[in-house]
Amino acid sequence: MDIFIIMVLLLAGVLAGAVTGLAGASAVMVMAPILILILHMDAYTAIGLSLCTDVIASLVASRVYYKHKNINLIPAIPILLSAFVGITLGSYFSVSFPQSTLSGATGVGILLIGLLIISKRNSKEKRKKQSKLMGRLKKNKTLKYTILSLIGLIIGLNAGIFGAGGGMMLLAVLIFILGYNLHMAIGTSILIMVFIAFFGSATHYYYKPFSLIFLLIAAIGGFIGARYSSIIANLTSEKNLKTVVGVLFALLGLFLTLNSFFQVALF
Repeated sequence: MDIFIIMVLLLAGVLAGAVTGLAGASAVMVMAPILILILHMDAYTAIGLSLCTDVIASLVASRVYYKHKNINLIPAIPILLSAFVGITLGSYFSVSFPQSTLSGATGVGILLIGLLIISKRNSKEKRKKQSKLMGRLKKNKTLKYTILSLIGLIIGLNAGIFGAGGGMMLLAVLIFILGYNLHMAIGTSILIMVFIAFFGSATHYYYKPFSLIFLLIAAIGGFIGARYSSIIANLTSEKNLKTVVGVLFALLGLFLTLNSFFQVALF
């Protein structure tokens, strides 16, 4: 195997694992663009390989957060269950997506999430709205579980179609709807992504198998990145995490989107 390919896979795994451990974001959001841009891998295969690497990275990172008592899965179970349905549907439909469309849509999604992270504010007004929303949901459990299930379905569809494990969306739900603190939200979203990424990677592999040797190399990188970044995350402020991850996502999303446009133009 070409040493260049090995280094790219290893580096992509390390960066993907680092993003997972630092902010609870899907490893796919970093790894898929790298595989598409540098190795010219088709989007569907890149997403499937990235999802499988995400399983390893999320397992490693969630273990660290569990040791720090920053995981609380029970309230988020409705999200997890409905996400399985979304993943199955999304993976099936994404097979027939034109590669340029799938690649471009992934890039736009990553870019938007990056910009949202950078512009995120935590004002007193937002905290008041959050408290009111939580109060309403506590009184109406049917509404609460319905909302959580719909969100899980959307996250699952994103994972199946675009490969996004829904880390940032999960964070928002856990913080603003279920009232988790930041570190608890990150740890719990990472654990949920273990299941989402596993199911998504399995369905992707079923429809279009990817190289297991590639997976092994990327998984080694994912293990290293997730292990040390998750330790560092417990010592890093929310503000710094937001800035670093937001800028990274915005840049990767922009590059991936531009690349897909150039491919369409050339074709």
